[in-house]
Amino acid sequence: APHGAAARAAEAGIPVISEVEIALRARPSARLIVITGTNGKSTTTALLGHCLANAGI
Repeated sequence: APHGAAARAAEAGIPVISEVEIALRARPSARLIVITGTNGKSTTTALLGHCLANAGI
């Protein structure tokens, strides 16, 4: 279920947007890798950073 404040905003017709959507609106041409979730974000980010660095990206 959505957070109470988000649910009330949606019911009032107020747009509810995510941080990812804000970033995409600010930089529509940006290439993003977005890691979300409850568990494992730091580990996944570190592993991905290591892989990208080793690939020279």
